Amino acid sequence: MKKTDKRAAAAEQTPAARAPQTGKARRPADRRRLRKRQREAYRQALRAERLASGEGLFNRASQRIHGLFVHGLSNLRFSLSLRISANFARLLLGMLLHSLPLFALVFCLWQTPGLLQRDGAVADAVMAAQDPAALPPLPYADTVRVQVLSGIPPPQNWWQQVVEPHLGALRGLRLQGGHPILAFSRVYRWQGQEYRVETLHDLWGLCMMLLELTGALFVLDALRAANFLVAGRRLNRRVLQPIADITKHAQMLSENDLSLRLNVAGTKNELRDLAVVLNDMLDRIEVAYNGQKQFVSDASHELRTPIAVVQGYANLLERWGKDAPQVRDEAISAIVHETANMKDLVEKLLFLARHDKKTFQLKREHFELYELMEETIRETEMITANHRVETGELTHCILFADRNAIKQAIRILIDNAVKYTPEGGVIRLGCDRQAGAVSIYVRDSGVGIAPADLPNIFDRFYRADAARAGQTPGHGLGLSIAKIIVLSHGGKIRVTSKKGEGTTFHIVLPN
Repeated sequence: MKKTDKRAAAAEQTPAARAPQTGKARRPADRRRLRKRQREAYRQALRAERLASGEGLFNRASQRIHGLFVHGLSNLRFSLSLRISANFARLLLGMLLHSLPLFALVFCLWQTPGLLQRDGAVADAVMAAQDPAALPPLPYADTVRVQVLSGIPPPQNWWQQVVEPHLGALRGLRLQGGHPILAFSRVYRWQGQEYRVETLHDLWGLCMMLLELTGALFVLDALRAANFLVAGRRLNRRVLQPIADITKHAQMLSENDLSLRLNVAGTKNELRDLAVVLNDMLDRIEVAYNGQKQFVSDASHELRTPIAVVQGYANLLERWGKDAPQVRDEAISAIVHETANMKDLVEKLLFLARHDKKTFQLKREHFELYELMEETIRETEMITANHRVETGELTHCILFADRNAIKQAIRILIDNAVKYTPEGGVIRLGCDRQAGAVSIYVRDSGVGIAPADLPNIFDRFYRADAARAGQTPGHGLGLSIAKIIVLSHGGKIRVTSKKGEGTTFHIVLPN
């Protein structure tokens, strides 16, 4: 049964739960007493369940202490230099523990010639003795056992048959009396009788030497680790000083001053690369932030003028419009015109906002570009009576794109040509097929664009020059929107212009 079922059953078994319910509302004191009895019944049921599951006071206390300990360790912060020092000390000790078997093997190889020389000296002393059963004092404090061999060889196991012939006189390592013993065995013949002489070399002294050397290495590494923990922190602080500088500069950055950059002169290797990357990131942040500030400032400026005009004509209507029909008509016409300008500006700002928030979506479809160009040319001829609209080469081509968005981009280029082309000028539209792409062009015979202005004409709120910005209507957002539409289709937009001769825009779309 689940916990909730047990608690509910226990609560139902209490007198408070079995108390009869009346249709009338209980008094506040009765309701409080009822809630108190229900809470007490719940606690008793929970206590009984914990006792039944073996969860006593000790278990709860240990769990609480363990949780507090883990929480404290997770919130405990050590400096980076201390962590580096501790980690290096741990690596030193770990390397020592991992190298102990190799050190023991090298020690054994180092002592092997001495042991062989020692066993050879004992063997020479045995050979020089006239009676192996009565050996003279040996040159080393080793044990020698002599066994008289009978004519019948004793039975041999697989070790004696397979391995011992390749070991020579060596017979292995054994433990005797708590001491490691290295055994050698040789067979001698004296006066027609064979003797087996077994030499036992005590390795206890060598083991103690190995232990002392190992202890000395451990103490040395422990002292090195302790020294690094104490003195290494100063070294780490000097090495990690560029990181401290990065932190200091990051704390000094604010929205009022984004021009601070990290000093890369004193950094090296990876820290230098990190500082360069952070400086590049700060450059991009500063450009984006300044662009946002400029965008807000330009948008406010563009909205302030029509709002001031509307407010001025509204005041004019309030004062004189009631009795002067001419003033009223002029004010209404101006208000309608400025309202249309504000609506156009707000729609463009919303388009840019959707693009910046990555919510701008294209509705791609297959359509005939030839038909779209003819439709656009007809509309341009209807709304542009003071300019001559010419039709260039029109190529039949099926394009997979957002038809309305492509038409909007073409209309922006046409409106731009109409604004900056004097009356009687020529506006030429056409499209042709290129290698794997389609090119749409809008050419005018207008005033042209100065070479210094060409790199900036696609920036938001940018106008070619201050004089024309005051004479020609517009907000400086059209070319930015056209560029966004073309780039969203994976295309390119190009412009060629010559001052006083005209401008040509090319939209190149993949096909």
